[in-house]
Amino acid sequence: MTERKELERKIEFQFTAVPSKLMTALDVNSSRMLFVLCQLADQFADEQGVFFRTNADLVEQSGLSEKLVRATLDTLYSKGIVQICSVGKGKGKHSNKFRLNLDKFRDFEAYSFDELKNPELKITTVEGYNKKGYSPSYLKEVSKQTPHQLPTEIPQVSQSTNNIEYIDTIENKDIINNKEIEYSSRIYNMLEQGMSLEDVAKCLAPTDWNCFVYFRNMLKENEETRHDYFKMNGLFSNLNYNFNPN
Repeated sequence: MTERKELERKIEFQFTAVPSKLMTALDVNSSRMLFVLCQLADQFADEQGVFFRTNADLVEQSGLSEKLVRATLDTLYSKGIVQICSVGKGKGKHSNKFRLNLDKFRDFEAYSFDELKNPELKITTVEGYNKKGYSPSYLKEVSKQTPHQLPTEIPQVSQSTNNIEYIDTIENKDIINNKEIEYSSRIYNMLEQGMSLEDVAKCLAPTDWNCFVYFRNMLKENEETRHDYFKMNGLFSNLNYNFNPN
């Protein structure tokens, strides 16, 4: 084997695959954390893509402070980029279960690098992480509702422009089958009663998964509501983690 081929063979195992367009959208601290998580997933994730790490491990591997580790994890979690579940403490170190959301990676592949210069697509580290009392959102466990635990009355929320945009989207959509008519009608009625897009998602996921998927896809596929889809990605990721029957 020539020296060059031997070098190429060695270099092959020194690279970590990362979502370059998503990394472009992240600020320097959050992109550093995502790079570390990609490395760990590549080395340690099981067949479901799950791996475990303590915050102390992440401090050492990322070179970030403990506060920035918690803040960048919170950022990636809240944007639906990574799923995080706290699994307790051992020897004074906080251990978490991680799984990267590859669907989120793919979402950013739809943008060109020029489009990613848009400030609205930039993802910055959560604010306030240096303040006293700050607690990452991933430590607040998502309660797993079951249909019988849902309120019997639909919660009333003030009507928003987002609702109006979505209602217009439903009315203008070319419905192709009876199931879509049923889903659209149900969602339309919920929005007409004043429910926010977030409340619709929370109500549909545990009660009618297929309708929830239809609702989520409509937000994503229509230009008028795509910004709402990205704003709700963290919520979608959590609902998928808790209620996806597949």
